Amino acid sequence: MKGASEWGSVRKVRSLTQIMALLEAASRSRKEYQDNVRESLVKQHIVLERARQRGSQTGYRPFEQIRSGLHALTEDNLSFLKRMSFAKEINGKLVLSADSRRLLDEWRKGDIAKVRKLVIRRLLLSPYKAYISYLQNMKRIGGSFRVRARGEKRTRASRLRQRLHDLGFETDVASFYTIRDLFYDLKLLNTVTDMRGRFETIFLTSVLTGASTRLGEFSSSISVGRFRLHFGRKITDPDFCKHIVEGYKTISRTWSRWVSLIILRNVVVLQLRISDGFKIDGSAGYRVSRRQYGLVLKSMRMPLTTGGRLIQYVAVSRLKF
Repeated sequence: MKGASEWGSVRKVRSLTQIMALLEAASRSRKEYQDNVRESLVKQHIVLERARQRGSQTGYRPFEQIRSGLHALTEDNLSFLKRMSFAKEINGKLVLSADSRRLLDEWRKGDIAKVRKLVIRRLLLSPYKAYISYLQNMKRIGGSFRVRARGEKRTRASRLRQRLHDLGFETDVASFYTIRDLFYDLKLLNTVTDMRGRFETIFLTSVLTGASTRLGEFSSSISVGRFRLHFGRKITDPDFCKHIVEGYKTISRTWSRWVSLIILRNVVVLQLRISDGFKIDGSAGYRVSRRQYGLVLKSMRMPLTTGGRLIQYVAVSRLKF
């Protein structure tokens, strides 16, 4: 079990895009980056908040409230850059390391997979042990952990805090969720919520092994000191399609019924222990003529885009890690 001093509290950085926005901002002059950090993070979080609210079908929060909250986090985010050795402060100015500048160059070129690997390695090799300890502890308890999807308090008196400590997660509740969000974005773990929306299962989609271990079922691996991290589980197309069908059958009693893509996704990724390494694209085709009676009946059951147009086609594609 890791001591509390080795885990501590994680600064509120939850995504790869957020890290790179910070680096982009820190590469500018001090006067520019103070404003740029705030604006970059505010824009990103507004996009994420809109998506989250659409997905959970909750009411919108006024975005002025979001902006004011994000401005207060700016110092925490800058502290994260320094603590993770992405940058250091010299004469009152934040200066990127040579490695961070190369990282930013790769990001600007659009090589997201390479940037992801470099960031993961930087986090897991940092003097701050919370990140690698999280993966080690998840592996030790069997690779998955279930929490309440709603209502878990993130205070010192929280029951979840005691559960985390009992299981070896020597950190506060808010930091536990922060690491979960960042590792989800880095494709090292995934989360699903049960059909009733009561419980969330957090599970590893990566494997931490000894440095000399090679696992053929993963497409990517990173050397991390005396460890090797494997991620990007290989799934054949027939096996993926098989689990799509099986997942559909578990949530629908009959064929030809519309089902929630989110619920179907939950079933499939949990069975295969994969990250969200595929995407589903919807296309709003042309309106069907009323004279084509059979097609009209089918189109009436099709989902709509936000603009009210019928989605007639769905394509599933694989993403590269």
